[in-house]
Amino acid sequence: GVRQVLEAFITGLPDFQETAEIKEFIKTLTKSLKLKPKNVFMPLRCALTGKSHGPDLPYLLFIWGREETLRRAQVSLKVISR
Repeated sequence: GVRQVLEAFITGLPDFQETAEIKEFIKTLTKSLKLKPKNVFMPLRCALTGKSHGPDLPYLLFIWGREETLRRAQVSLKVISR
């Protein structure tokens, strides 16, 4: 579920220098969780942005940087863990 996606995302998010690295990480995450891409992208988008639609997720993560991205993911994980 969403918790599993967020925990794996937080644990595995690498330092990144470009959007291609983020895309590759999410692709690898999807395979390791044995989920369909939409079942990873949608929970991540909602958790990180608070919206179900918007700009390409890897570009947003690149703009925010790793620390802000992790902060957003951790806040969302705390909220759904209540």
